[in-house]
Amino acid sequence: MDKYSVQKSIDALKELKGSNTFYDVHVHPYEVMFDSCKYSPSAASRGVYSSCATEYRPPELGDLNLGAPDFGKGKEVDKKFRAMASLLGARRSYSHTGPMVFGDQMNLCGIDKALMLPVMGKDEVGGGQLKAISEMFGGDERFLFGYCVPNDIQNDQVEKDVRHVVAEYDVRVLKIHPSVTGIDLGRREGIDRVEAILDAAGKCGLKTIIHGGMSPDCTNDQALSYGTINNLKRIDWSITPEAVVIAHGGCYGHSPDDACGNIIPGMVKLFQRHDNLFIDTSGVGFDVLCHLLKCFDLERILFGSDALYEKQWVAIVRLWQALQRSVKMHEDALFGIVSTNPGKFFGGKGNPLKESREWVPSAKEGHLGAVKVNVHRPKISKMGAGPMKFRLFDHVNEDAERIFSLTEKVRGDSRFFRDRWPWEVLGHPEVGKIQIFVAETGDGELAGMTMRMPCDLRVEGDIRRAFFATNSQVAQAFRGQGIIQQLYGLAAENGALHLSKGTAAAMYRVLMKMGYREIVENRYQKALLAPWPWVSARITGRPPRLGLAAVKPADSTEFGPVYLFCTEHATLKIPSAITPLLTTDRLNWRYFQVPHCKYIVYERRRQGRLLSWFVLRMRGTEAVLVDMSWASEAADEPCHTLHFAKGLARRLGAVTMNAWFSHHDLRRSLTRQFFLVRPETPHFAYFSNDRSWHDLSWKNAYFVYGDNDTDYLELN
Repeated sequence: MDKYSVQKSIDALKELKGSNTFYDVHVHPYEVMFDSCKYSPSAASRGVYSSCATEYRPPELGDLNLGAPDFGKGKEVDKKFRAMASLLGARRSYSHTGPMVFGDQMNLCGIDKALMLPVMGKDEVGGGQLKAISEMFGGDERFLFGYCVPNDIQNDQVEKDVRHVVAEYDVRVLKIHPSVTGIDLGRREGIDRVEAILDAAGKCGLKTIIHGGMSPDCTNDQALSYGTINNLKRIDWSITPEAVVIAHGGCYGHSPDDACGNIIPGMVKLFQRHDNLFIDTSGVGFDVLCHLLKCFDLERILFGSDALYEKQWVAIVRLWQALQRSVKMHEDALFGIVSTNPGKFFGGKGNPLKESREWVPSAKEGHLGAVKVNVHRPKISKMGAGPMKFRLFDHVNEDAERIFSLTEKVRGDSRFFRDRWPWEVLGHPEVGKIQIFVAETGDGELAGMTMRMPCDLRVEGDIRRAFFATNSQVAQAFRGQGIIQQLYGLAAENGALHLSKGTAAAMYRVLMKMGYREIVENRYQKALLAPWPWVSARITGRPPRLGLAAVKPADSTEFGPVYLFCTEHATLKIPSAITPLLTTDRLNWRYFQVPHCKYIVYERRRQGRLLSWFVLRMRGTEAVLVDMSWASEAADEPCHTLHFAKGLARRLGAVTMNAWFSHHDLRRSLTRQFFLVRPETPHFAYFSNDRSWHDLSWKNAYFVYGDNDTDYLELN
């Protein structure tokens, strides 16, 4: 485009804008990649801060090449010289900053408000950045402030730190740049860090913007890919109810072919799982931008320029041209992306509009339809003043006596729930991720509840968030109002997978009507360990008596008891495409720290190498195989361990052994060990608004009897 065509585009945009507000949600107040510029106020120009002696000159329109940036260009040049060129380019772009510099950029193309996004380096500490930005841009309503949490703030102190900067600097958004700040999303520590920031954002009512894509100019080679889609999909974005913007459409630093062929399809899947995700257009080349506009609902796209790394007028003209090529109603689309959509984010002073959670884009032909949010309208309760309210119960800070009171009304006794609460809820290794949804009358009485226990799943190599539904109940006086359905619907809004097991038959029928799907195979298996004592007991009605032959110990020197799980147990590989993500803390919490159940845990080792482990529970003369895991490369597993477990159970006085596993191959191994399929079922089922779960093969999903409520709700 020549300068004349660019001017015509700018004039059309300003005419379209009228008196409405145009936003730029991705602007850097200073050079963030190298942090190479130190600024002093200019004596010649008020509102200008300079890092060199070069005179500041206002920006002008010019020719525009719409060709996509070639991020691979220069790879034949030595890395040292490429880094030097990038550094010099950054210093040139940011030789001046300040309200006049950005104001001139904004006036040139009709932008009214800009979100200033600072980025903290890996070793930067303190609040110097925000203080400096406030001194430069503070008091000017054109500029909104973001904040990047420094690494010296511990995860449990992030919320406190964020509340402080919100109060002092009127921060609106939290900015995360994994590569520059050094947050490795390929490691658990990095995931925990981002999720701690998301949790603080949700509690403080702030939006979040995270860098999406490569970071080609990053000085730390190991951090180049920290923000790529393969890492972004490891995060549970539903931790915050507020909006999260993935900058650059997740495509920064990727070639057009890679972006369109690999990155954008991955982003689409991620957006199907989380309805609070959005993208911005910053740093995206023309061809990739056209593809993004075709693949995403336009109401989930925000305009960002990445200024001053790129001129604002270049970014908005590129967007305008891409919309004309890709979208029929391009004028409406432009207005939505630059004005309406970001206006929903920044309409409230100090606390962006909450309504974005109920703002649901409509599905369009060829676009990604947002996951539907079921907005629960208040119902008039039969008892209690005012409408029924459905909300998330704060199980850490709210009085648990209200939960116990509801249980008392439903079951007549709450002692067991009360006794296990310190372990089941407060002692859970992921206590912050537990969700309890309640129905509350106008006078504060709890009418019903349902609990969601976190259970991350490894799905074909990816980590995805899932929950087990437990402890669902509605008081007798409030039944018949559809409360449990509304609670389940509210829980499902986050787009995660919800699992249900150990469900009563009547409730199971309700779940099927709500859209739950059965996971097969779904029947118990049972083996007779001592047939004649079992037959005698059935005939006489007396307890079975075991003979000497039945109590011989199993013949294996490779097995021994386990008194505490270690990392080796948690990482033992199981040949399954879908399996719960085990951790040492979770295993020990589940089987050794539980106060009301006693378990027997054994492992098999050969020459020091772990081959298998299993968990038994004794219920009189019945043994239950609660859990087990084995090394997939061990040719005689899991049959060898099953054989030993049966012998051990006989030695402990068991006449029968029950087992339940969803894994097809393990069930076949149980059959070879003379386990018979029984008609009883725990009613194992799943639900999610994310349709991609329906396309998975559940045949070899690995779930066990010990998963959440089926086993531990029972007393020994």
